[in-house]
Amino acid sequence: MRKRWLVAAWGAAAACGRIDFAAVTRADAPGSSLPDGPVQPIAWRQSFQTLNNNTSTTTTIQVTPLAVDDLVILHVDCGNVASPVSVSLSAPGWTFTPVGSFFAGVDLWAASFAATVPNTTPVTATATWGASCASANIIGDEFAHAAVDAHAETATQGDCDATIVTAHGNDAVWAACSTGGVITSPGAGFTVGADDGAGDLSEYRLTTDPATTTETATFPNPGQDNVMTMATLAPR
Repeated sequence: MRKRWLVAAWGAAAACGRIDFAAVTRADAPGSSLPDGPVQPIAWRQSFQTLNNNTSTTTTIQVTPLAVDDLVILHVDCGNVASPVSVSLSAPGWTFTPVGSFFAGVDLWAASFAATVPNTTPVTATATWGASCASANIIGDEFAHAAVDAHAETATQGDCDATIVTAHGNDAVWAACSTGGVITSPGAGFTVGADDGAGDLSEYRLTTDPATTTETATFPNPGQDNVMTMATLAPR
């Protein structure tokens, strides 16, 4: 059975509890270990991806981050008819926090996690499911000067599509979609991030849009089941 997966971010579109980015200094920003100073613009660093088409309860991915205090956001998926019940993501010395909640599509189960990079030592992250998955995969990206701000999840047939109204200015937009078909390109205005080589992608767009902008992320996926997670990332 081909995996059907996606980053699942946890919950419906909702802003996190940050004050407006213009008033935030780097030392004030949640999770930041940077010295005090003005908020920096978000920058995309690199992508991560792994593909596992073997039946297993675990999937691993090698993460070699580029800078301390960066944001790493990963989604994990499990292709299976029955629910795998639960999933966690861990790595030695790292603290991964769920972005949303356990998420279900058609024969697809997913969740997403984010962590602030504690050091640049290469590390193996492990997704552990509550039951065996026929296939399981991890895909995601690293960003500088970013914090998860809001998120949305969708499970549809056809194009992957989600929308968030931003809570802060200059947010970046990130999304990942897993599908029973093959996604070959990002949505208009987006750049491909991770690509697992089996038809699932992440994408991102850096913006200078003001707060309360309606941001939409899409992937062309005609006629196929999919699950998609979208997140906006606020500068810090």
